[in-house]
Amino acid sequence: MPQPGLLLWLFLVIPVVLASCPPGCTCHDDNKDVVCSNVNLGSIPMFLNPELKRLLLIDCSITEPDAMTLRIYEDLEELDLSGNNISRLENEALDQLQNLRILRLNRNRLTDLDQTLFARLIKLETLDLSQNFIKAVPSQLLVRLQSLRHLNLSRNSLLDLDSMVFAGLDHVRSLDLSFNKLQKISPSLFLDLAQLETLDLGHNQFEKISYGVFSSQSQLLSLELPWNKLRNMEMGAFTGLRKLRSLDLSSNKLTAAPREQWPYVAALEELSISDNPMNALDSLDFLELSALRSLTATHMNDLVRINDDSFHGLCALEKLTITGCRQLHLISPTAISNCSRLRILNLSGNGISSWMVGTLDLSRLAVVDLSDNPWFCNCSWTPTLRNLISSHNSPNMARCDGPEQMAGLGLDKAVLGCQNTLLTLARQNLNNLPVLGLLVGSLLLVTILVVTVSLKLLCCTKKEKNVQKNGRMPLYGGSSSFSGSIIYDKPESISDLMDNTIGNMNTGTCQRYVSALPQGRPDLMNYPATDYYSSLVLLPNNCHNCAYNTSNYASPYATNAACFPHSLSRSRLRPPSFIAPPPPPSCPPPPLSSYHRNGVPL
Repeated sequence: MPQPGLLLWLFLVIPVVLASCPPGCTCHDDNKDVVCSNVNLGSIPMFLNPELKRLLLIDCSITEPDAMTLRIYEDLEELDLSGNNISRLENEALDQLQNLRILRLNRNRLTDLDQTLFARLIKLETLDLSQNFIKAVPSQLLVRLQSLRHLNLSRNSLLDLDSMVFAGLDHVRSLDLSFNKLQKISPSLFLDLAQLETLDLGHNQFEKISYGVFSSQSQLLSLELPWNKLRNMEMGAFTGLRKLRSLDLSSNKLTAAPREQWPYVAALEELSISDNPMNALDSLDFLELSALRSLTATHMNDLVRINDDSFHGLCALEKLTITGCRQLHLISPTAISNCSRLRILNLSGNGISSWMVGTLDLSRLAVVDLSDNPWFCNCSWTPTLRNLISSHNSPNMARCDGPEQMAGLGLDKAVLGCQNTLLTLARQNLNNLPVLGLLVGSLLLVTILVVTVSLKLLCCTKKEKNVQKNGRMPLYGGSSSFSGSIIYDKPESISDLMDNTIGNMNTGTCQRYVSALPQGRPDLMNYPATDYYSSLVLLPNNCHNCAYNTSNYASPYATNAACFPHSLSRSRLRPPSFIAPPPPPSCPPPPLSSYHRNGVPL
């Protein structure tokens, strides 16, 4: 029979041993928790308070939890074994932890999980299996976790997921499947996750999102799809996401904003399309996102332009971040003109070299960052831009990349340089004013002289043309026959003929005029056999040898009586038919036989 003293000693010593705190750990008996971090324990300590509620053994080199040891702490509500070297768990290792609410096994070496491993954890709310080497999740592994709220399977080696793996988990609020090797999503995979609010599918290998995949996620608030291979999304891929607030589509293969999906996510407030091979943001690309408050488009290496009205419809936009787009040289002046609520604008690290005054009213913004752009500081807009930026909380002041004399200068110094340049130019203009006045006066004088001379030459030319026109001897337009029916059409030829004829005349010296016959000679046209002469010679007033005076039929240009020289042969003339004949003369001409010279009939 044990001695009473020994029993007393055991009663006093054993609880102290059992409740001993391992070196390097922090133990709180009042709170009933033990925290060990970066302590080389090797296994779970046995001699801790059996009434522990919280046991955190982080990075303690534990290789395999002992089922017998864990049974001691059946009151545990939180167990964290993250950052150890656990490669397997016994099937019954967790059976006694029916009060467990939080279990973290992340950053271990787990590869395979028995489908009954969590069967008794009916109160479990948070399960973290991230950063292991799990290749598959048994379809029945999670089926009994009816209280589960948060599930993390990220950073494993999952290739595929059974369509029933999440069956019955209608209380799950967040699911993280990022950093795996998933290539497709079964349409029924998320069917029972009706209360899901956060879903992370980033860093997988999805190439498309099928129609109806999220049809049951009416409560989803955040959807992460970055770092996949998405090239297109089927029409209606976002059906059911009517409460979605945040969407990340960055680092995919999208060549254009998926505007056809926006009507299904009309409540969206945050959107990232960064690092996609889009070469432009087109007009009305975000028209349906009237509730959007933040838009991020960074490191888009193919983006070269932002077109007119690209952000039209974003009337609630407060933050716009477009950075690291080195090919982006210009933003359309109307691109963000409709964003009346914009408060934060970050355009740093792009290829913008000039600022169009009026592009955006920066006065209403709280933060503006235009740094790390190759600004070519033009004095026409640099002062305006400096004034707009200096009144805001700008984290980095923009600097000039050119011209050469301003390279590396901040906008303050660049504006000062512009002012000095303008002052120097003004002084030079004042000094050159007399010379400039002399040059202008000389140019004006030369202009006046040139105009005066030109006008005089023009007047003389017109007078000469008038003289030539008015003084030209009219010539009858029809055919004329002289001396053997030789046709003479020019006044010069007729004049030569007249000179020869007059030289043979026995009359005195006569002054010669050549004139066209009256057009048509209607008095002769009535007599087809009658001939008359095609040219009239006007003799001076003392010419008495002319037997017949034909002044009544002379040309209106003739001022003297006409004489018919005897040497001119008669010929039949054909007046032009297209000239209207004048009225008949008052006295008819004598018959041709009456034409005589010195009493001798011709």
